Formats: sequence, structure tokens, C-alpha cells
Amino acid sequence: MKVLVRDAGTGSYVGRQVTWVGNAEEAAQFATLEAAGQQAREFGREDVVVVLRYENPECELVLNRAYWMTQAGGGGQRPRS
Repeated sequence: MKVLVRDAGTGSYVGRQVTWVGNAEEAAQFATLEAAGQQAREFGREDVVVVLRYENPECELVLNRAYWMTQAGGGGQRPRS
């Protein structure tokens, strides 16, 4: 499972080397839901979501702001490169 942060409006993901990238393969992977939630909060926009992405079978769960603002808490770590 990959924990990612995505702009729901554009479909872009928070990147490893640059702020936004166009696909999940180049996206920064976060160690925890809390870390992804913290990064998403830093953007200060409601259209930034946390995504739990599975490879096999390929599927994803998108967590909107209402979930990770109350469930993920604060703190966390920066994305892994």
C-alpha cells in the first residue's frame, strides 16, 4: 500500500523532487496516514486529499479532509524520497 497526497481538482500528486507530479509512480510516499495528513494540511486547501493506493489488486481509497483532519491527528514525518 502507498500513502499519497493528491490534488483532487487536477489529479496531480505531491512529488518527491518537485511540488506536484502527474502520476502516482513519481509521487512522494508517506510512511503513515498522519504524515500524509500533515502534509495535506500544510496546503490549506480542501481539495487536497490523502490517497491509500493498492497495487494488487489495483484500487485506491481517497480520504477527504473531514476524515484526516479528525482521525489522522497532527505530527508525522516528511515524505520518503
